[in-house]
Amino acid sequence: MTLQRKNPFRGPFSYQEADENNFFGRDMEVEELIKLIKNNRLTLLYGASGTGKTSLIKAKLLPHLKREYFHPIYIRINFANKNEDPLHSIQNRIVDELRLWDEHLPKFEPTQSLIDYASKNAIFNGLIKPVLFFDQFEELFTLGPAIDPFDIHCLMLQLSNLIELRLPDDLKTSDYINNISSFKVVFSLRQEYVGFLDDFNQMIPSINGARFRLKKFSPSQAMEAILLSSQNSISTETVEEIISTIGTPALWKQGIMSYDYIDKNLINREIDPFVLSLYCFQLYNKCIQFGYFQITTKFVLEHNDEELIRNYYEEKIIHYNDLKHLIEVKLLDESGIRLISPLNTFVSGEKRLEEMAYNLSIETGIVRIIGEGKESKIEIVHDRLALEIFNSKNENINKEANEKKREADNLNELARKAKKITFRVSIVSAIIIFILTGVSIYLYIYSVNNNTIGGLQDQLLQQKRLNENSQDSIKKLNWQVENSSTQMPRISDSINGLSGHTLRKFNEMLKFKNDSMLTLTGKIALLNNIITEKEEKNEMLNIDVRVARALISNANNQPDSPPIDASNEGPHSFEKTDFSKLKILNLKNPDGTFDFDDIKKNGFIFTFDVAENYGTDKGKIEIRVFPKRKNNQDNSFENEFDFIPNLQAMGQPRIVIKAPKDFKPGKASYDVKYFVDRGDSKTTYLLAKNIILISKPSQENNNP
Repeated sequence: MTLQRKNPFRGPFSYQEADENNFFGRDMEVEELIKLIKNNRLTLLYGASGTGKTSLIKAKLLPHLKREYFHPIYIRINFANKNEDPLHSIQNRIVDELRLWDEHLPKFEPTQSLIDYASKNAIFNGLIKPVLFFDQFEELFTLGPAIDPFDIHCLMLQLSNLIELRLPDDLKTSDYINNISSFKVVFSLRQEYVGFLDDFNQMIPSINGARFRLKKFSPSQAMEAILLSSQNSISTETVEEIISTIGTPALWKQGIMSYDYIDKNLINREIDPFVLSLYCFQLYNKCIQFGYFQITTKFVLEHNDEELIRNYYEEKIIHYNDLKHLIEVKLLDESGIRLISPLNTFVSGEKRLEEMAYNLSIETGIVRIIGEGKESKIEIVHDRLALEIFNSKNENINKEANEKKREADNLNELARKAKKITFRVSIVSAIIIFILTGVSIYLYIYSVNNNTIGGLQDQLLQQKRLNENSQDSIKKLNWQVENSSTQMPRISDSINGLSGHTLRKFNEMLKFKNDSMLTLTGKIALLNNIITEKEEKNEMLNIDVRVARALISNANNQPDSPPIDASNEGPHSFEKTDFSKLKILNLKNPDGTFDFDDIKKNGFIFTFDVAENYGTDKGKIEIRVFPKRKNNQDNSFENEFDFIPNLQAMGQPRIVIKAPKDFKPGKASYDVKYFVDRGDSKTTYLLAKNIILISKPSQENNNP
């Protein structure tokens, strides 16, 4: 029975204001930010994606400021709608929020500026101080260019006047100045867009003042966030294992449990809040699913972060199959880096898919929709989630390749079985035809003989009756006997003639049966040819599958074995470019195929240039050729190895790989791999992979 308990972790979703009592690990950041906001008219909050800026604002800063007589106003400008003036939307938002305190506050006049409204509409004589939080402010640079430049200029100009207290002469009174001084502004954006703010240095000098960079969790902050969020229902040992699992060395397992020691010795170690939250969210769900009341150390050891994060994507995306391929192709580049795509382009203008994308964003948090309108964009919510989506995609590609190989093997097996069955059927059919032919001949002869004997018996009965009726005349009887003797030669001739007719019928029937046997034999031979051709195609498919899998691995720039840390020994000397001049020196025919007789006689001859800078790596080169062999065996490919211990000494190596005795024309493939052995670790790099076509033997070789 599955336990129904509320998960204390938010997973991929940001924390809201109602989650204040369940958001932990950021006390120092909150305290420092509150000081900056109180003492500065503009505060800049920035950090990497996934550090939790929005969660910090909503779950901590907003409720904390409200308790200190501030009124925070959360604003996210919609730059994706060309028909919506961003300044006008901000004005409406300010009025709606301030009317919670005073419902009689007026709306903005058509031409009224932010600073004019702020100076004339204080709440409780300035006791309540508004704070404008502009979250996701980087959208000014990602979506803003689609908006009319004049509207953007008006927005930034009015914000700059409000921040820098540029009052017109008619508002330079103490009352107006006090009113407007109560307004504060906070810009929150990703750290990679902070440099874009330099364009506004002259307009807003305060932009270079109060700045706060929100970093990822330290180990002690991560422990606090997990322990307090779970209301101490998880043991400290289990929390340490969680932090160790998501990438931080567990130095405290040496018997040192002090948080201060952890931060001091892991000062450069950071834990991504997004990854921590999503991993704990998945851990908790799995534990409840298996009937546990809390997360245990054993359960953590059995489920790493890569597995659970990937499982989250695969479990959720199954309900959005129409978007799965689009996410993996349009929101990721070839190396797994996430991309931002216009939403309309992403769904190819289909309203059904657009609605599905919004639901996916709201219900799973896998993707994020930026803005609302025709210019809105979509992206995967975090780099780590993007990486696991990329790995899931490649894993599915490998599964499909393996499935195709299994299908090819099954076809080979079916072809072999069909061949055996065909042979057996042909033997049984021949036996049956022979038996039927014999039976037919016997029945035919038996029928003819029965008819002949029956006729003679009728004649004898008739003769007997005549004898009985002619007892009075012996002479007449003698005459009849003589007459019968005279007829005997004719009867004998008739019998002989009848036997000749029977033999002719038998010969005609035998000829017909022989023709049938020849026709059946021809059909069996044709079926054998089809089966042989199918086996050859399947054998070609085996080569194509192997090449496809190697190309996938090579395209992802993934070595066959995990790459080693070569920081102290320098990079390996051989890259793919070193083998761009790899050649096969065998003769070629006018149609582009390699000459069979030349390869049969001289083997496969390879040559390539050697890199000048060999380095300190003790590597070796492996060249493998997979030629086609006779009889269409399962093991139809043979590995031929040639190792080169010292490439520099050889200059331009000339490598010969002997062709096997049962070598035959058709497709063949070769690959080149580079091995690096540094003692405690080995690395393999695929440098070249190709398919070649080999011609048929010359006419002379075909003759016996």
